[in-house]
Amino acid sequence: MHSTFEFAARTHRSAPEIQHPVQMTEQERNPASELPPATDQAETAANLSLRDETADQEEIGTQDALEQEDATPVVPAVLPNLARSRELALAAATTAIENGGTDLVILDMTGLTSIFDYFVIATGTSHRQLVAMSEEIRLKLEKDLKDRRISLDGQESGKWIVLDFGSVVIHLFDEDTRQFYSLEALWADARNVTEEFGLTQRAG
Repeated sequence: MHSTFEFAARTHRSAPEIQHPVQMTEQERNPASELPPATDQAETAANLSLRDETADQEEIGTQDALEQEDATPVVPAVLPNLARSRELALAAATTAIENGGTDLVILDMTGLTSIFDYFVIATGTSHRQLVAMSEEIRLKLEKDLKDRRISLDGQESGKWIVLDFGSVVIHLFDEDTRQFYSLEALWADARNVTEEFGLTQRAG
């Protein structure tokens, strides 16, 4: 049986320590003291409001910029150079005449197709002449005018040689093949601009 003294001593050791109110700090007695003064609260609220307004204005400005960007018309990066096509067509036609080409015709294709601007058509008298004429035209446009040829077909047969320079296509025929395919009749809606280039249609 425990004595009263032992019970009191054990009870005293196990009892929680209670801090005297005088010893408590001001922050512990009044938790509300952690909040900033009323003046600081007002300034904080004003700053938050100003920050929200600034964010809204930035968002509106970004939306306006995106709308303006979407409304900007798309302009093709490269536009057709008709003057360059005329230069190539004139050089090809002149070279064909200088090398014995006859019945020269330049057709303006710009109103009929977007694939090419001009056809240059000429007639030769023999396989050898047609091949020589095509080679001189090729050298003139590639070497002198620094243009790029896409294709060259028909030199083996020598009846219809085609030099494709993209915007300008040169057709060199022998007489029978030209009459058979009759490109001028096939493209009857194309304007004959030979005289506008200052050239004459010399007959064979």
